[in-house]
Amino acid sequence: MTQSQTAGPGMLTQDHTPSRRLKEAAAETSAEGSRKVVPTLDNTADQPRDPPSAAFLAWFGVAFVVAFGVVWIYVAMAPMAFLSRDYPLWVAKRMLMDECRLGSVLVFGDSRAMAATVPDVMPMSVTNLAQSGASPIETYFAVRRALRCPTSPKLVVIAHSASKFGGDSDYWTSFARNGFLDYGDMREVDHDAARLHDKEIFDLPSMDHLQPALRDFLFSVRFPPLYFGSLVNGFIAARWKHNHDALHDGLLSSGHAVFGNRSGSSSIAGEGHNPIYKTSPLMNLYFSRTLALLSDRGIPVLLFSMPVNRATYMRMPPEFTIRFEDYLQAEARHFPGIHVVDPVIPCWPDRFFGDAWHFNAQGATAYSRELGVRLRDVLADGIVRNSPNACTDSMPAMGPSESTVTLR
Repeated sequence: MTQSQTAGPGMLTQDHTPSRRLKEAAAETSAEGSRKVVPTLDNTADQPRDPPSAAFLAWFGVAFVVAFGVVWIYVAMAPMAFLSRDYPLWVAKRMLMDECRLGSVLVFGDSRAMAATVPDVMPMSVTNLAQSGASPIETYFAVRRALRCPTSPKLVVIAHSASKFGGDSDYWTSFARNGFLDYGDMREVDHDAARLHDKEIFDLPSMDHLQPALRDFLFSVRFPPLYFGSLVNGFIAARWKHNHDALHDGLLSSGHAVFGNRSGSSSIAGEGHNPIYKTSPLMNLYFSRTLALLSDRGIPVLLFSMPVNRATYMRMPPEFTIRFEDYLQAEARHFPGIHVVDPVIPCWPDRFFGDAWHFNAQGATAYSRELGVRLRDVLADGIVRNSPNACTDSMPAMGPSESTVTLR
């Protein structure tokens, strides 16, 4: 009887034979083969990684701030390089006032007065402090600046075009941008305009939607976006030499500058297109302040407008001149030493004009000689003669009683 046969019926037997062990090893090998993982295609290691967004934005911000700062410094430090000719002409007059290089007669007004008054051909010392586009607002601040000098002028001429009493269209684009008005000046104007409910200057920059105080500040610090148009028109730095030449010429000529170069003009200026004369409350306030300032100092003042060409004169309705003269006379009656010179809007032949608004060089020289004689009479004996006038309603004057310019 064998061993397997003698075992009890309840006992389990184990097969430890070599064949059994071989079968178990083969089974384990098969199971391990079934558990092997098939490799997948993973190309993430070969793909470029996105740059960190925080670092990119930080570097972009630093680059923008640096570039904007460089532009801001350029705009603040080099306005001669890109601003229009009005800027160096203003700088020249500011230098004349700050250095008190002023004549016995000071002339204030707009570009017509700047082009018409040639100090070099006049028989007394004259300084032309008129500004292109100036209204009574800018004239007030210029007069106030000039009167800081220890020696007051003996006579002042204020010659604004009639249209400049109705509003100040160049307030932001010229005088705020060029720095003629500083932050304190602009805030003073804002306060007066708000008190008078005169919104004309507030409505001019209709595209920026800025509060007046903020706009004043941004102009005072030369905020670059406000000068974008000037930078483009000036080709960044193309006006440097031209403006330095204008500054030099403005100092040598005591403030005179030529605007129109044609040998004659029959174009119609603003007075021929605006049949109704009006006075802005804000312009009236600053005009009255200017007259009071000069009257308090005992300085005589002559009020009139520089000549228009005959083409414009023939288009002007009589009521326009009458209302303008009535306004000047009413203001003059409030202050001693203020004189309105007739005619308040004189006329000269078209051939003396370089454009619709301004005398050419020949006209300015001829007019200044005529005006100089009248200013000399005022200084000598107080006689106020009529303003040089060379036109009648139908034709240029032909006799010396009207003007000697027609005899040449």
